[in-house]
Amino acid sequence: MYRNVIFDLDGTLVDSLPGVLRAFLQGFEEMGIEMDMEMMQINFREATPLENTLSSFLPPDDVPAAVDRIIDIYLEVIAEGTELYPHVEDTLDRLTAEGVGLAIATGKKIQTARRTLEVVGLQDRFLMVMGRDLVERSKPAPDMVIRIVEDMNWSREETLFVGDTHNDILAGRDAGVRTCVATYGYGDPACVADAGPDHSIRSFKCLLDVVLDRDWMAQKH
Repeated sequence: MYRNVIFDLDGTLVDSLPGVLRAFLQGFEEMGIEMDMEMMQINFREATPLENTLSSFLPPDDVPAAVDRIIDIYLEVIAEGTELYPHVEDTLDRLTAEGVGLAIATGKKIQTARRTLEVVGLQDRFLMVMGRDLVERSKPAPDMVIRIVEDMNWSREETLFVGDTHNDILAGRDAGVRTCVATYGYGDPACVADAGPDHSIRSFKCLLDVVLDRDWMAQKH
C-alpha cells in the first residue's frame, strides 16, 4: 500500500494538448512566426519548458514577453482545450476515502496549474500543488517531489509518483520514491522504459491496483 501519491498534471490527470497548441498557434501568429505543429507537439510531450521552445524562434530579449503573452492566451482558452482523462474523479474519490494523501508536481507554473485544476473541478482534491516556478529546478530534477515529501512529512518508502514522461520517472526516482508511468499520456514509450518505472498503468483506474495493496486492505477491513 502506498499511503501518499504525487501526480504529474498534463498527460496524467488531464489532456491539455489541444488548448496548449491553440495558445501557441495564436501567439505565433501575433508574433509573425510560422509554427511547426509537429515540433510543438514533440516539445509538449517531452515537457520542454516554454522558454526553451520560444528561444528557438526569438532573440533572448524577446522571450520573456512572448512567454507572458502565450500564457495569457492559454489561460483564455484553457477551458475549451482541457479535459480529465477517464476515471480520474472516481479514482481520486476512492484514494481519498482510503486515507491516501494526494499532491501534484507539475511542469506548469503554479498560476497555470491552479487554473487548470479549477477548469476540471479538481481544485480542492490535493493537499499540496507544486509548480516549476516554486523550486530552483524543474523536472527531471527531483526538487518538486522532494519539496512535497519534506513539507508534508511523508515517508519516501510509502510515496508513489505517477507521471507519463521520462522526466517524471527520473524526478521520482532521484527523489527516492517509487514511480508509476501512465502509458496513456504523452510520453515516448521507449524513453519512459529506459527511465525504469516501478509500475505501469494503461488507464487511470488501474492505479487503484497499484496503490491499494490487497493484503493491507484485508487487514484494514
